[in-house]
Amino acid sequence: MVDRVRPCDWFLVARAPKRLAPSARRVRIVVASNVPAVLTIAGGRYAVDRTPRALTIAIRRGRAPLRLAYSLSSHGGVTRGTYIARR
Repeated sequence: MVDRVRPCDWFLVARAPKRLAPSARRVRIVVASNVPAVLTIAGGRYAVDRTPRALTIAIRRGRAPLRLAYSLSSHGGVTRGTYIARR
């Protein structure tokens, strides 16, 4: 009997600013995954694969730290986390 091994999903590239201006209206994030997957962040769904992709996400202004929950899902499973940036 041969078991199929499903690839786990993880980020090959994940670049985002650690600090944002309080007046910022958008944040640009560059992501890539080891397998084709769907990144869900801030109410949007984005297809990602091995090629780095720049995403521009609309955010609200404010002084509180920005916290965006995300999930990266593929046939191999789901990876969840939170992107946090100081303001």
